[in-house]
Amino acid sequence: MHGRTGIMISNRPMLLPWRGKDIPHFALDILRGCNIQCPGCYNLRSPFVKSIDQVSNELDSALRLRRLHTLTLTGGEVTLHPELPEIIRRVREKGLHVAIITNGLELNEKFLDSLKDSPPDLILLHIQKEQKRSDMSVQTEDSARELRERKAELIASYGIVAGLSIIINRASLSEVPELMREITESPHLEYMLATCYTDFNKFRNVSGSSESGLLCSPAEKTGSGSTEEEITNAEISEALGRNGYLPYAYLCSNRSRNDTNWLSYVQGIIRQGNKINMSISVKSGISDRLLVRLARLITGRYIFFYRAGPLRFRIQLLLNAVSGGSFRKNIRLLMESFRKGNELHDKHFIFQQAPSIEEDGTVTYCRDCPDSTILNGRLVPSCLCDRMKDLIQK
Repeated sequence: MHGRTGIMISNRPMLLPWRGKDIPHFALDILRGCNIQCPGCYNLRSPFVKSIDQVSNELDSALRLRRLHTLTLTGGEVTLHPELPEIIRRVREKGLHVAIITNGLELNEKFLDSLKDSPPDLILLHIQKEQKRSDMSVQTEDSARELRERKAELIASYGIVAGLSIIINRASLSEVPELMREITESPHLEYMLATCYTDFNKFRNVSGSSESGLLCSPAEKTGSGSTEEEITNAEISEALGRNGYLPYAYLCSNRSRNDTNWLSYVQGIIRQGNKINMSISVKSGISDRLLVRLARLITGRYIFFYRAGPLRFRIQLLLNAVSGGSFRKNIRLLMESFRKGNELHDKHFIFQQAPSIEEDGTVTYCRDCPDSTILNGRLVPSCLCDRMKDLIQK
């Protein structure tokens, strides 16, 4: 059976054990303002830039609230912050991995040179055909794909992991498997973060926090925008299942353990030059659950972002094969990885379910929201921080 955003129980991936202070990720909001406009953007407030001291204070607050492993810098367009290199340096000094999400408009050699002394671990490019951009002459998927690959190649040349950040709506659902194939076939792209579109105009006067729960005034909950383009992770997982993709792990909603509000996929591939010889979808097994908890036991925190590398991924595949994963596929992939000229790679795909509002005004969102940020001392989902009227007015 299905939950609101669920998948078939018989094909249930592992539920990640993050709870409360053990949630290993945080979104540090450093500015507002952007140099392009995107459909589905949740930013609402007028442009502003947080000072270094303010960012540092919020970073310290985040570390008191969570045992962090990875922190993502968000905005607004983060490359517009004049002290971004210093912010990344301060985050890395805390022993954290750093990711940034950018539209890539300002991403060039000069920008990446400025980050050489303290580079981020991961740069997610938000480049889609729907955007009106000065670096994309025509709004076509071919133009967007060419721009993404060119920017990703530049990022990878600096030793930084490159990925995509995209927004998915009902009209683009059929394009999701093709986007995943694009990343699978790309020699430079390794991650994809996909967010389900929602009409954020319907969220008015939200109150509460990520920890205590969120409430939206029932009188205002319908908003003024259309919801016909909204889509759920249930629809995405069904579409991907028809294309042979198996879900690896998930986070549930604050409403039900059967909701897959945050869903991840892991793809193992064999590359020889520019050719993909083999590709499998990794299904989680008992060993994966044990490894997640073992990392917490050894390091004191859960792992959020990692770059496996061939040796570590081979070990993961072998353990997975004998503990509930796809035995034959895993062993075949492992054998192929040792053939001369073959390279083993892992690709990662994450799908985020947008928050929704129930009839009584209760907001449904990720129970263990990894993308919470701090607003006036309170943890709130970053996608709703501009709707927290009681906090914004303080």
